[in-house]
Amino acid sequence: MFKRYQLNQTDSELTLRKSQKRQFLNLTIYLILIIGWYIGIFNQNINPNENPVIYLFYLAPLLLIPKLFRYFKNSLNPETFTFNLTTKSLTRNSRSIATLNEIQKVVVDYDKGEIEECTLELSANGKKIIIDTTDASFNQEVIETAKHLSKFLGVTVEDRHHYEEKL
Repeated sequence: MFKRYQLNQTDSELTLRKSQKRQFLNLTIYLILIIGWYIGIFNQNINPNENPVIYLFYLAPLLLIPKLFRYFKNSLNPETFTFNLTTKSLTRNSRSIATLNEIQKVVVDYDKGEIEECTLELSANGKKIIIDTTDASFNQEVIETAKHLSKFLGVTVEDRHHYEEKL
């Protein structure tokens, strides 16, 4: 379908850009799910005055608003990370966030919350620079990107996956 990242590499620079199409697709899917949720609720003709717990069903999709704004913002202006070997700098959307000398490893981390999430991050002198977080069932592209980043930067990849095969 749509690739999660666009990688462009020269001898001295690697640019990782989140896909605009993918962000727009995610936004569209969430909006369709929310509209479907409300259509389902309103078709039931449930009176919230009879049972106040029903208000939770009306309010639940509002928890997705921050995610919708992030997808909307990234579909208009996708996040771009630039690793420049000449200046030894890492920038996010043209703003410097670290030097390449600070980056110790590329980390693929997994968190089991409501859904299992896969996070692509950089470990730089004890601070985490999160590049992306996604559903762990779509982690293959994240793993391939982590390998590509580690090869370009000359650092190791730490895979914190607790089952299946490791990198």
